Amino acid sequence: MSIHQEPLRTLHCELADIQLLPGQGYAARFIQDRPSIGFAFEPQSGEHAVATSAVRAFAARANSMAFLPAGCDVYSQSEQGGEYLKITFFEQPETVPVVARDFNNLMDCRSIRAAHALRRMLLGSDRPDAFALEYHIFQLLGVAQEVLQSAPSATVVEKGLSIERLQSIQTVIEQQLDRPLTVSMLANHCRLSTAHFARAFRKALGQSPHDYVMDRRIARARRCLGVSDRKLVDIAIECGFSSHAHMTAVFRARLGVAPSALRCEAAGSH
Repeated sequence: MSIHQEPLRTLHCELADIQLLPGQGYAARFIQDRPSIGFAFEPQSGEHAVATSAVRAFAARANSMAFLPAGCDVYSQSEQGGEYLKITFFEQPETVPVVARDFNNLMDCRSIRAAHALRRMLLGSDRPDAFALEYHIFQLLGVAQEVLQSAPSATVVEKGLSIERLQSIQTVIEQQLDRPLTVSMLANHCRLSTAHFARAFRKALGQSPHDYVMDRRIARARRCLGVSDRKLVDIAIECGFSSHAHMTAVFRARLGVAPSALRCEAAGSH
């Protein structure tokens, strides 16, 4: 057995440095010298202290956006971490107030589309078009601008599901990724109608239950690719895909890259 972690991926444009951090544990303490936008592709938890000395537990939702102003003192640690996009601007964006507050766990469909598009660019083998790159960054900036120019209370997003129900359903999904999962099965677990559950789930995580389950299968498969030399077909079945071909098709559609290419890249980075 070999252990190969996907590498840190970076891109640069005239606006910012862009980093895609792999899903792994971390502990960090730093002063944010420039404004930055963050996006969590996976749920992650740990403890942090942002612009304060008080360390508190945190739980970042999948598909949630965060913002750190320049000069913000940050401590954060998570044993398992999660794949994370970070965009650090070279200069203070004109659309963002100079004196800005931090925020996190923001759910917005525009930021989800933009962040996933940027991830595809970072994972792809071709150099992305500069215009497209900046377009998606401006989409994220637009969301941040709306939040920062509104009252602080406006950053509190309707979750759709209670924290307890959300955590429970995420646990069930993780435990049963290798089995067929349906919306009705998940709704029954929450004792909600299928339609009500689907609407509430989308409010809570910004995507449909099916899309979330597929993203979790992809995330598990990517971890398996890094810590095992097993055949791709075996990894596919373990992660709930019907076949190696199914897994490859989903990877290409959602990430823009094949699982075999990710395995070779991870192995070649060590």
